[in-house]
Amino acid sequence: MLNSECIRATQRSRRNLQIFPWQVKLIDSEGKDFCGGVIIEENFVLTTAKCSLLHRNISVKTNFPRTSKDPLTIEVKRIHVHMMYEEETGDNDISLLELELPIQCPDMGLPICMPEQDFAERILIPGTQGLLIGWTSNGSELGNVPMQLPVMHMDSEECGRALNVTVTTRTYCERGAAAGGVQWAEGSMVARKHKGTWFLTGILCSVPTAEYGQEFLLTKVSRYSLWFRQIIK
Repeated sequence: MLNSECIRATQRSRRNLQIFPWQVKLIDSEGKDFCGGVIIEENFVLTTAKCSLLHRNISVKTNFPRTSKDPLTIEVKRIHVHMMYEEETGDNDISLLELELPIQCPDMGLPICMPEQDFAERILIPGTQGLLIGWTSNGSELGNVPMQLPVMHMDSEECGRALNVTVTTRTYCERGAAAGGVQWAEGSMVARKHKGTWFLTGILCSVPTAEYGQEFLLTKVSRYSLWFRQIIK
């Protein structure tokens, strides 16, 4: 695992899961939100490469409770776009945002776990139900409240036909448990619970879903473990 400590399904973390403590919004210099992201270390947020390149100045806005009414907002110090990202194809659509200050909130719980490749692809993704967690989007702004949708792993060929995309070794598909009708923000995530611990298995790619249907294409975060370690030293 990338993190030595991760979120476990204790009473506190079950409560925290309901408010999605690891999920953040990305906001531009005018304070407008435009994408989602995931806290994977106290000073690093994972999102898509496309999202990280939309604006020159980006901050992250947390989603956990504070004594003040305003959510915590922290500026991004450095953007680490994957060196093999291809804008035209969307390959390696992943980016790490390094924050100016660490996110510290004792009641938030620990960062979500980042699984190793074999564990993710042989046990987590094919064998357990996932939760798509993030914000919905109306095209210009994100919703106020984060949402969740139960999902299950979907056959790659079937998903490729539904979304008219090529599913590579670094991407995979999920099918929602409910009918579509909403657009999910890029940078939303899929998490899975295994023996009381929550693991991050995918980040929602920047390709549109099929008329906002049930199929979702995600980047396999476990394929980037080495790159994460090189950036997060």
